[in-house]
Amino acid sequence: MIRQDLEALYQEAAKLSGNGIIQAFRAGKETSYQKDLFYSTNRSTILRLVKNPKSLQKLPTKTQPRQSGGSTVIIRGIERKPRIKEIYIDDIDSFKAVKKVAATGIQNSRISEKRFKRGIQKILEQPGKFKDWGGEKGDLLTSRLRYKGSRIPTVFAFKGPGTRGTLTPKKMGKNGDQVQRLFESAASFFILQYWAEIGERVREQVVGWATLTSIQLQKKILFSLIDGKDTSRLIQAYSRQFS
Repeated sequence: MIRQDLEALYQEAAKLSGNGIIQAFRAGKETSYQKDLFYSTNRSTILRLVKNPKSLQKLPTKTQPRQSGGSTVIIRGIERKPRIKEIYIDDIDSFKAVKKVAATGIQNSRISEKRFKRGIQKILEQPGKFKDWGGEKGDLLTSRLRYKGSRIPTVFAFKGPGTRGTLTPKKMGKNGDQVQRLFESAASFFILQYWAEIGERVREQVVGWATLTSIQLQKKILFSLIDGKDTSRLIQAYSRQFS
């Protein structure tokens, strides 16, 4: 119950941070939150304007500057609106052969996590050995994945066939923090792969951390969830690399 409460708290904090109510920052390896100075200072004014639409319409903004003599000064602050986008496996250039494999009627394929990881490396032509250990952030970090014609720093998290049933947060690492650790990687594209259904709570975690990371780094963050069906399509499309 405590773990679920913490997960819910992180998700709500990410939403508040995404709306500029609070600010996120790194405290060592942990993500912490603090009051947003602008919001806390102007809280009463903001609430008053929300209750009075007519006054709100008269308020000068970046898109509707107003002036009463003299010049108009527009102050542009830090962009707090997150820029995130979910990418489907069919839209990734490096996996373009997947488009030839329909999801309908396909049976889920299961191979070892090590073999699957090696297959992805072969597709991307990514050399090196990536060993699993308890404190790892991602299972495979690469700069060779292509999306929309360009290479993009990408990190993968693989959940092997040893995990059963719908993927839930409690199955995401010993402390349930595997998604958080994934988004601590130096990447712009974050991919989570599993052999069966990916639960809604895990999806919410991924979206929440993508939002937080986008705000913190002030850049666009891409993410992709590859479930059992798409995993099987990938294996079938690149059978030679996974053999």
